[in-house]
Amino acid sequence: MRCIASNRLEVLRERKFAEFFAGIGLVRAGLERLSWSASFANDFDPIKYKMYKGHFTDASEYFIVGDVFNLKANDVPRVALATASFPCKDLSLAGSLNGLRGEHSSAIWGFTRILEHMKQDKPPLVMLENVTGLLNASRGEAFRLVLQDLNDLGYSVDAFILDAANFVPQSRQRMFVIGLLDEIFSRNHDLPFGLETEVRPKALTSFILNHPEIRWNMRQLPSPPKNTSTLETIIEDLPDHDPLWWSAERVTYLLNQMSPLHLKIAKQMMERAHWSYGTVFRRMRDKKSTAELRIDGIAGCLRTPAGGSAKQILFKAGYGSCSARLITPREAARLMGADDYNITVSFDKALFGFGDAVCVHVIEWIGRNYLNPLVDEVTHGDTEREILLGETRYMDVNTDIHTRLDALYEEWYAGVDKEDGKSGWGAICGGITILESLLKDYVLDIAFHRTKAGTQLKNQGISLGNRVLKKFNVPKKLVSGEFGRTSRGAPRAAERLLILLDALHLENLSQEVRNDYLSYLEWHMVQALLLLFERAQKEIDFEHLYTTEKAIEILLENADGTSSGAIAQHLVGAKLELRFPGVTITNESSSTADEPTNRYGDFHVKDAVIHVTMSPQDAVYAKCKLNLSQGKQVYLLVPSRRLSLAITKAQKYGIDGNIVIKSIASFVAQNIDEMAEFSNEELKIQRELLLSTYNRRVKEVNERHAPFLVLKDGVLVGIEETDSEGDGSWKSSL
Repeated sequence: MRCIASNRLEVLRERKFAEFFAGIGLVRAGLERLSWSASFANDFDPIKYKMYKGHFTDASEYFIVGDVFNLKANDVPRVALATASFPCKDLSLAGSLNGLRGEHSSAIWGFTRILEHMKQDKPPLVMLENVTGLLNASRGEAFRLVLQDLNDLGYSVDAFILDAANFVPQSRQRMFVIGLLDEIFSRNHDLPFGLETEVRPKALTSFILNHPEIRWNMRQLPSPPKNTSTLETIIEDLPDHDPLWWSAERVTYLLNQMSPLHLKIAKQMMERAHWSYGTVFRRMRDKKSTAELRIDGIAGCLRTPAGGSAKQILFKAGYGSCSARLITPREAARLMGADDYNITVSFDKALFGFGDAVCVHVIEWIGRNYLNPLVDEVTHGDTEREILLGETRYMDVNTDIHTRLDALYEEWYAGVDKEDGKSGWGAICGGITILESLLKDYVLDIAFHRTKAGTQLKNQGISLGNRVLKKFNVPKKLVSGEFGRTSRGAPRAAERLLILLDALHLENLSQEVRNDYLSYLEWHMVQALLLLFERAQKEIDFEHLYTTEKAIEILLENADGTSSGAIAQHLVGAKLELRFPGVTITNESSSTADEPTNRYGDFHVKDAVIHVTMSPQDAVYAKCKLNLSQGKQVYLLVPSRRLSLAITKAQKYGIDGNIVIKSIASFVAQNIDEMAEFSNEELKIQRELLLSTYNRRVKEVNERHAPFLVLKDGVLVGIEETDSEGDGSWKSSL
């Protein structure tokens, strides 16, 4: 264990930070949620300072407005962390691409000059934030120079990429670099673990592997959460007469700027019997200003509006009409995770401030998963370290604390998963329930945690589950039954967890330290829960050699038993929505029973009832017979391979001449082909509109069993992100 001066340890324990290029203070907003405190801030822009001070009322005590090159080392107090969100204008596609030689992005050297002049007082940790274009600026030379400069100052470095879309409905990829002062933090000399991950994609890992001269110090990071909130959740409810809504003439002009394809999508939205929302960016395409509509429920990257083209437009459509306006400052705040930000400047100035900021939830995630665990390892002291790293089968003193907790979790989860024999959902719910209890009362006797009957866990239920998800900034909400006391495997999993925890002797630690470790284990379980929520993407082959019907047949045949039924139901719903744009097509999870929702079947369109099933059992025929007796037209949709069986069973019930029995693939494909008017180009559009509508319906009901559908080349319909340069660019995959 490396010897660290007591004054260095004290600085780390205090968790104070200096915020360079502070902007409107959203780095501070994220770190403050994890008990960090700001003791210095600097930015060149007085308007951003005005916003900062309007929200953080103590700003005048430590904020210096001015050029970073004019700062002196003694202006900056001793802190544990220095953050620098240096200007990205010369690095992004939205900027000039001049790289670090540009007038704006060269400000990074003013920051590193301060670090150099601070000498022994320089912070143990540094965090840089910029667009992902930093990776490719000047063919990678700009990124290498930044990392090399940190190396020369005594910092080994780590790098990763996070997208705000994992936390809020905004596409905003950003590169983060962490500098770790070598004299304090032990260096991991080996490039770790399956280097390519969600937070270190191929382009970044290729750079890392191609630059062994850089002194890397990389840590394993979890996958970020999967955001389920959509654009609609952040929209301000402005009345129709609000002056922010554009005039009919201006909306017509916007529609006329759209390509034929995007205009067709806009008209499809208008024809629906409900409101739906998208965002529009104006871009120059072939020397012509075009309006590009985005409809995947996620806003494009907020930018600094130097002109009209950089301002993001909200598009609202439904019930035969549409309207448009600019996204408001409050909506921009919500898209940055700063819902309660106190806005004290004008409309345009506020949009500029939020467009040049960082997502609060992203910073909080970095603090929770990187900075806090790193500081804890160094500052928890030799005594506590020996207790935790004592004589258990997980521990030896040369291994990182959190690595051992990882090992404990893996052993626990592998064991309960094997006993459960299924997904482990109930086990995870039980584990989270126990950890929440242990955070208050560290009692390892399972009897203490059981109800009087002894078969369930105290306090387990949906309210506890949602409280935990909120604590970890997971926007999803559980629904009835998903975290209930009767979750299979919960008590057994809880008892197993208590046995494993007993071997760690955490009762000898202070409650604060112990709770840090328990929260770390709880975070693991929340991540596992999110993986079970997460929908995989499944490929569909719409190549010219397959008809629409054949492509859907193959898709359903290759899906597993649980997902095939969900895919079928949502494809049928998507087809009906496209075929009858003026009719409300209900949207329920595939696991929702008909009776509790008073449904005749899966879909009810005027006098027709549609049943969708992968395995026609007697119960569905009884429903068909009942619906016939009530004067309904009845459709029974089944997989192609079960058509003969379905007809035979209908004969058995005496209703074979009274109901329509069709294959699911045929029912979906027929109208798709007809709506394309048998044009190859229109067919391509209709197929992708089908998948786009399917994916939206799946997302609307948080359907766990249905994967999103992607084209054969991996494109998620209808939007493909191309924000690798950090400017929020996107293109339609249609």
